[in-house]
Amino acid sequence: MNKKLTILLQSMCFTCFIFSAQAEETVPITFESIYQQANDNNDPEAQYNLALMYYYGQMVEKDHKKAFEWYEKSALQGNQLAQINLGLMYYNGDGVKQDFDKARKWFEKSALQNNALAQNNLGYMYENGNGVTQNFGKAKEWYEKAASQGNASAQYNLGYLYDEGKGIAKNYSKAKEWYEKSALQGHADAQFNLGSMYDQGEGVPQNLSKAKEWYEKAALQGHAIAQYNLGSMYDEGQGVEQDYVKAIEWYERAAQQGNVLAQNNLGYIYNKGLGVPEDLTKAREWYEKAAMQNHPEAQVNLGFMYHNGNGVSKNYAKAKEWYEKAALQGNAQAQNNLAYLYDNGLGVNQDFTKAKEWYEKAIKSNNVTAQFNLARMYDEGHGVPQNLNLAKELYEKAAMQGYAQARYYLGIMFDEGRGVTQNFKKAREWYEKAALQGYSKAQNNLGIMYEEGFGVKQDYAKAKEWYEKAALQGNDKAQYNLGTMYNRGYGVTQDYEKAKTWYEKSASLGNAKAQNSLGILYDKGHGVAQDYAKAKEWYEKAAFKGYGEAQYNLAVLYNKGYGVTQDYAKAKGLYEKVALLGNVKAQNNLGVMYDKGYGVTQDYAKAKEWYEKAARQGYAEAQYNLGVMYDKGYGVTKDFAKAKQLYEEAAKQNNIDAETSLGYMYHVGNGVKQNYAKAKELYEKAAHRGNAKAQNNLGVMYDKAHGVTQDYVKAREWYEKSAGQNYVNAQYNLGLLYDKGQGTKPDLNKAKYWYEKAALQGNNNAKNRLNALKNNDKK
Repeated sequence: MNKKLTILLQSMCFTCFIFSAQAEETVPITFESIYQQANDNNDPEAQYNLALMYYYGQMVEKDHKKAFEWYEKSALQGNQLAQINLGLMYYNGDGVKQDFDKARKWFEKSALQNNALAQNNLGYMYENGNGVTQNFGKAKEWYEKAASQGNASAQYNLGYLYDEGKGIAKNYSKAKEWYEKSALQGHADAQFNLGSMYDQGEGVPQNLSKAKEWYEKAALQGHAIAQYNLGSMYDEGQGVEQDYVKAIEWYERAAQQGNVLAQNNLGYIYNKGLGVPEDLTKAREWYEKAAMQNHPEAQVNLGFMYHNGNGVSKNYAKAKEWYEKAALQGNAQAQNNLAYLYDNGLGVNQDFTKAKEWYEKAIKSNNVTAQFNLARMYDEGHGVPQNLNLAKELYEKAAMQGYAQARYYLGIMFDEGRGVTQNFKKAREWYEKAALQGYSKAQNNLGIMYEEGFGVKQDYAKAKEWYEKAALQGNDKAQYNLGTMYNRGYGVTQDYEKAKTWYEKSASLGNAKAQNSLGILYDKGHGVAQDYAKAKEWYEKAAFKGYGEAQYNLAVLYNKGYGVTQDYAKAKGLYEKVALLGNVKAQNNLGVMYDKGYGVTQDYAKAKEWYEKAARQGYAEAQYNLGVMYDKGYGVTKDFAKAKQLYEEAAKQNNIDAETSLGYMYHVGNGVKQNYAKAKELYEKAAHRGNAKAQNNLGVMYDKAHGVTQDYVKAREWYEKSAGQNYVNAQYNLGLLYDKGQGTKPDLNKAKYWYEKAALQGNNNAKNRLNALKNNDKK
């Protein structure tokens, strides 16, 4: 994963062995004159200068072996510069076999002549145990001798001993004092370490301004780590105003010297377009430079580019290659990413064992993403035996580190009682933690809890608030839920336009429920002009995703011929798809098709089968329809007891048709003892809710004085309500009242009006009365 390293380095973890510069001597004009003085006169100065000429190839071909010979001649005569350079050649194995002991001896000879460079180098050998037993005391002694003479390297090295407490008590004050002396002489490492002290507030009050000042001095001398740290200060705006241009400038200086941290950070800056236009090619180039130096973070970043196809063609094999390099160095993020490739079979053969192994390695470094990913494996039983206890344990570890997704899934476990006792309070707590981090799925689930009152007091305002937060982040489920609140007026003023807006946002993200709900708005004309074509279009989108409700709604359009050519075959095919998945409305409607012979051969046995499936699931309309079959004996032996039982089950759910039919059973005494009071009670329930049949039958009770005082006025009132809904029997009965003048003045015109309406619907009694009235007119 992309990660920018901005850690400022501590003091350098090594002291510099300072190679003494060769002494600056006035060299005679000709090689021959120098050679003559050195060889013929045995002049030590001339011998030293001749050695310099051979060493650097001045006026003669470079020859380190001859340089060594002449240094030795001069050194044996006590020339301190020759002694130190001879010591250096033995130390480095330069022109001679490396020999730390001889190097020490020659350094010592020069040091005893008070040569500061030799004293410093001798201190270095004792500090590091090169050719001598490591002895910090002697190292300090020699550094002090050189430092007191103003040798910048020795002052730096002495400061370092105090800084690190090597052989002496750690003393930041003295470390600062010696670093300062050295730094003021322009010693880059001392300047850097002094900057680091101010940066970290070690032995001095933290002062980022002074840190920048000293880093800059060292950086201008080409000190790569100082350049990196200075770049990092500008990158992060630490002690300076954030300035990506200057950050890039300093990072580039360090990067050109091969500093991997700067190279990686430059990659990140170009990757993210920080202060510069995004440039994935440059990002890849800089990541590659650092990665080739085995820098694990750069290897991870490069792997991530290939993993996601950022600036390069997506290449899981290359992603794996880079992740693996970093993972083998112990980089936890790389270990997690490598595990993910094996987990999902990306660029490798899917291998859950390897995935688990790499996740576990990353978890040892407390990598939160790996904790979450392994938790998911155990939660779902994905490549491992399902273990909800382990899943919960790993989710909790990640959650305690603030990982929002882990908090969300812990919420789900408590919400659903997965591997734990269901606990809505704990579910809400975990959802809330993730929601406050902006995790939209948790925000949506928190909204559901407040909307439904799960573990909290039902609060539509809070539900709306959380849905909105998630919806504005593009969470399609929250957008759908918010749309539904406006659609139904839950805690808000019902607003079909807003419902439509949120449904459209969700639907555009592929949410099938939202697509279906948009279909319903157009189907019913809620907040939009009724448009069956658009309803069909949205239903089809959702149906294509396998959403049962949409398949059912689309079937209804074909069944009824709403906005489409009526097509019972298509309706039946769609009903069957969802009916087989347990959709009760589809099961009932299939029953109706076989019951009435709509688009199929009438088949009461199949009708009964489908009605029973829906009825067993408690669907009231199917219970009613099945009751009718037993009531009338359609395809079954007439059975009033079963009919009554089914009508009662449906009536308990306030099914008005069942209430009416049950009322009729009590009215006429079919399978029950005749009971006008119960009949009237049931008719009234259904009649007041607009059932035309119940209204007519209630009219009949008042008309015929069935259990009530005869009341033609009330009879007429109920007949009118029913007839107004085009119920044929009520139209005929109302005609009779006007014909006979019962509950009203006789009115043959009105009688004829209602008879004609009933006759047009095929009522024979109405036809007979119309004919009788016409004959009377002729007479």
